[in-house]
Amino acid sequence: MINEEEPEVKQVLSVWQDYLSTKDSLYQFNPYWASREYSKRNVPDYFYKRVNHSVFYNQKKFYKPTILSVEKEDSSYIIKTLFANGEKDNNFSRVSAIINVEVVKENGKWRLMSMLDRNIKNSFNQHKVDMINYYHPKRRNLDIPLCHKFALENTKIAQKFSVNPISVTYYLCENNKEVQRLKGFDFEISMAYPNQISGLADIFNNTIYAGNNSEWYSHELIHLYVNKIYGTNINEIFNEGIATYLGGSVDKPLEFHLRKVTKYVKLHPVNFNNLSSLDGIDGETNFQYSIGGLLCKIVEDKQGFEGVKKLLETGRSDEEFFQAIESIVKVKSIDFNKFIYEELEKYN
Repeated sequence: MINEEEPEVKQVLSVWQDYLSTKDSLYQFNPYWASREYSKRNVPDYFYKRVNHSVFYNQKKFYKPTILSVEKEDSSYIIKTLFANGEKDNNFSRVSAIINVEVVKENGKWRLMSMLDRNIKNSFNQHKVDMINYYHPKRRNLDIPLCHKFALENTKIAQKFSVNPISVTYYLCENNKEVQRLKGFDFEISMAYPNQISGLADIFNNTIYAGNNSEWYSHELIHLYVNKIYGTNINEIFNEGIATYLGGSVDKPLEFHLRKVTKYVKLHPVNFNNLSSLDGIDGETNFQYSIGGLLCKIVEDKQGFEGVKKLLETGRSDEEFFQAIESIVKVKSIDFNKFIYEELEKYN
């Protein structure tokens, strides 16, 4: 532990604190980050903003971040910070994340670095297959044939969307906990979930974090293409729906999840007119992913993939969602709940 009253430590902490004050800025250049970060990544602080941005944690009480420690390592410093917010319905607080950030000297000024490069330096190997640049733990050999299949999948998805294939950075991890630690998180709420199969798409840096111990993660790859083509103002139900339809979710195909949803709603009826606010069944199956995927399948079966592309042009609001249901799916809003129940009967 370092004395936070030391002049140099005060300077280091000041940079981090000044950066945190920009929490509601857009994903754009930030002067507190090292230039070498920007030489590698368009947005070096994507996951930090997802913790610190009030849009993602719109709670009644959002506590001031707490510095837990500052440690010097060689010529740089590592700052560990706790983020927490108050529960809406009781007086308890919830820890949302404990994260680490590196602070380095660059051109005479202290600047921020993510922990990613430091964490992969000694424990990960790199191997490129076509346009997929893999990073994998040294303890694990790559399945090269599967890497080539995924590279081919990248080409097929590009063809489906009528665009050129994209280059992808792929971090292969054993599970979600390893993904979060690789990013520099000591704790993130998803690390407490029973199901630790997960994936993350860093849409600004064409990067996949695969927490499924596999060289293949189509769901997150599809998110990269959807963002590239349609941007971030896409309805979340269709965004997750197309990724689940074409790439499954938590290593299970869409049909698996639809069968679970069908069984669940027979015992616990839900109103699909409230789809955007429905929680998941469990840590494995999500209503929005599953029903969004079902809608994409229905539209492609009747109209081809051009119809699905129209779905992906839908804005984020519920009003825009139901406008798409009426104009593209050809189902009146008032009949949507009944329509979904009838379609789910096919997965009984």
